[in-house]
This record gives sequence, structure tokens and C-alpha cells, in this order.
Amino acid sequence: MNGEGTGGPSADRREFLRSIGRAGALALAGLAAARLAPRGRGGRDGQTCVNRGVCTGCDAFDECVLPAAISRKAAAGPTLTGGGPTPPAR
Repeated sequence: MNGEGTGGPSADRREFLRSIGRAGALALAGLAAARLAPRGRGGRDGQTCVNRGVCTGCDAFDECVLPAAISRKAAAGPTLTGGGPTPPAR
């Protein structure tokens, strides 16, 4: 009388664990969707790109705080941002 084949306690336990698994997966999916959802059109300080995401030659590049410009400034080092000493020529 272990409940096999009759829908007894074993089946109830399995269904309970499946329900817990489904609820956990749904919660994780909801958290991922909330994290990946866009938070608005503007970047930091409400700034929006004026050059279609192309930083090269943009007039607003020096003051830009959008993620693409920040990444480009960091990758280029002090020579592109206008600050700091010029690296020695090789």
C-alpha cells in the first residue's frame, strides 16, 4: 500500500515537487525579463544619442554619458577623451 498506480501519496508528492519546480522556473523567468527590460529611451541623465549610435565624429562625444561613448572612451584611453598626457611615440 505505497500508493503506486492509485494516485496516492507518492503521486501527490511528485506533483507537489513538479509544481514547486514550475513556480521556481516561472519566478526566474520573470526576474530575467524584468532585468532585461528596457528602462526608457534615454541614457543616464535622460540623454539620447544624436548620431545614430556612431561615436566617431560626433559633436557631442566629449560630453556624452551614454554606454557606447563611455566604452569607447575607456577603450581609447586618455588621448581620445582629451585628458591626460599623450603617450610616447614608438
